[in-house]
Amino acid sequence: MELDLAALTAPPLEEWTGAPAWLALFAPDSRESRDGREGGSAESAGLVPRASVVLERISEWGPSVDTLSVLASMDPEALNPFDQVSFLAEVDAHVAWLEALRQRAVLAVAGAGSTAMDEGREEVACAIRLSPTTAQRRIDAARTLAWFAPVTRAALEGGRVSVLHSSAVAETITMMLTAAGLDAYPPAGTEPDPVAVALAGRLEAAVFPKAAEQTLAELRRSLARAAARLQPVEHAAACERAARERRVSRYDLADGMIQLVADLPAADALTVWAALDTAARADSRVGLGVDAKRADA
Repeated sequence: MELDLAALTAPPLEEWTGAPAWLALFAPDSRESRDGREGGSAESAGLVPRASVVLERISEWGPSVDTLSVLASMDPEALNPFDQVSFLAEVDAHVAWLEALRQRAVLAVAGAGSTAMDEGREEVACAIRLSPTTAQRRIDAARTLAWFAPVTRAALEGGRVSVLHSSAVAETITMMLTAAGLDAYPPAGTEPDPVAVALAGRLEAAVFPKAAEQTLAELRRSLARAAARLQPVEHAAACERAARERRVSRYDLADGMIQLVADLPAADALTVWAALDTAARADSRVGLGVDAKRADA
């Protein structure tokens, strides 16, 4: 399978959306009052930008060079509160689109397939001022999205999900492929295992299109549930392994405090929490919050 790194960067339009097309989004400002009388002055006649219409059209078309140039020409402080929120949403969508472009650039430098030394990692690290370890994570995420997550990559390119959302999908796919004994990073010059592609596709199908409307925390929960359903045996083994590694940790805090953290199997942790909460709510002392009472319990 040949990986096409040239993703679409233009809006889905027949013609370029330059200045003449954007002028069509401007309209005369009649400043008509509620009782139908004409208001305003001669200076207000002519064409005035209707920001809400422009922003709505940008949202419909999706991120592109043209739409980014229009956003850059707008002053968010001059917008009304509603349009300011829309403007922020569109800027964020374009940030995701640019991140997809950066991922394509990362793959162009590092290569779509992995190699024994991954020579491109140092060049990526130097180019964008990252440590080699962080650069490798960027490369791995870009490769995973390119090979195994076409839906997520398209959503990132379209500004429908953030880079954090796409990274969460990539991390889950990598975890699932590793748990199944499949190659998460196909070597250069090879094609990904069809079984791996199919498994990643089932994960994407389980979380999209809802992922585009979810917060990062919500998406992570959806991914965890989907991974557990798709790999019940591997999930059970992971739970067993984590339970064997249960522990209590201590961290020194300021002001004479120490933090104790217990990593427990869910059922045990809920039992402990229920006991602490019951004791706290039965505590009749005045002036103490329920959190302090749980801590005392």
